[in-house]
Amino acid sequence: MENKIRNLKRVIIFLLIIPFFLSSCSRFSGGIRETSVPLEGFDMQTGDLYEIQEIILTLKNKNENLEILKGLGKIRIWNKNGHQTARTAWIGSKSGRFRIEILSVSGQPVASLANDGEHFFILSHSDRKFYKKRVSESNLEKFLAIPVKSEDVFAFLSGRVPVKDHDSAFMAKNTDGDGYVLILKKKWRGLIENIYLDKSKKIVQAVEMLDINGSLVYRAEIISIHNEAQYQLPSRIVLFNDNGEGFQLDIEKYWTNIPVSPSLFMLLPPE
Repeated sequence: MENKIRNLKRVIIFLLIIPFFLSSCSRFSGGIRETSVPLEGFDMQTGDLYEIQEIILTLKNKNENLEILKGLGKIRIWNKNGHQTARTAWIGSKSGRFRIEILSVSGQPVASLANDGEHFFILSHSDRKFYKKRVSESNLEKFLAIPVKSEDVFAFLSGRVPVKDHDSAFMAKNTDGDGYVLILKKKWRGLIENIYLDKSKKIVQAVEMLDINGSLVYRAEIISIHNEAQYQLPSRIVLFNDNGEGFQLDIEKYWTNIPVSPSLFMLLPPE
């Protein structure tokens, strides 16, 4: 058990603390590919404008009254140097505040991560090391090398899709499988986001965020959906890039809209 805890701690330090402090000012670059949905060769007449607008509104507003989500499950983090799986408990808010507890095999906290909207915090419980850094935005690239905002992760966990501001939208048949792809464009940028839908155009299967060149920044996959109270929420989400980095979150249990003190999203140095 001690070896497992040491290995987990080593991976946490490598994947979380080092990128947090050494690469916080870096931009995501390298290892990206062109989007798998080029406009050329696709039939853009698979949905009228009214239908597309209705789909976008549904994607943006699904479970809109979910303000707080708490979950228990497993997290798997990987990069080119390897991967690690651990039990995790987490809580997040629509505003992007979050707290994550990485747990040992015995259920004890090994590391805590939090964002209160102004600071990122990391606390390593085993060696009682504490890190705090002011941030200008809630971007999880500091932790996971993927430039995804924590409020976007919350949206995925809430069953919604973070829909980027766009000037036009098109629907195309997915030539790589069943279903459709909702393609969003910005006048001055071109393609900015691809949303993969099933045959019914009601279930989101994946989302691709694209950079200014139309290349992949990250892909989010929603693997399965289950009912939690009156909500339909994912049992698993996977976010990854083409740089060999990503994470997978399996959710075994949800708690929705529970009372939360703002102090829960802050970490204090050990006494």
